[in-house]
Amino acid sequence: MAEAPQASSTRNVEHEQALCQAIIAGVQVILRYEDGKNERTFEPFAVYYTAKDRSRVSVSGVQVRDSAKPIGPSTPQAFDVAKITRITITSKKFKPDPRFTPTDRLYANGIICYAKV
Repeated sequence: MAEAPQASSTRNVEHEQALCQAIIAGVQVILRYEDGKNERTFEPFAVYYTAKDRSRVSVSGVQVRDSAKPIGPSTPQAFDVAKITRITITSKKFKPDPRFTPTDRLYANGIICYAKV
């Protein structure tokens, strides 16, 4: 489990590495985002530099569960990695959504790691 970054940090390399480990292993993660108390189960596909600011890093994937909305549908989602306060890597395997493509313009500033579809 990775802990929160310093408030002034625009990147959290520890979280980036944890997310890349989950992507390589093809397993879901449970994360907390910003000041939220809810846990989100997330299937990460790519860790990448944002289109607006190459000093910021995001993760894209599918949120399959949000403890605040347990009946909600699975939805594509992107999170600013620096705003993630906790990551837990699970052992639950998943297959990347076939709509994911690393050539999407969202990833134009560069991909740190991504799932092989």
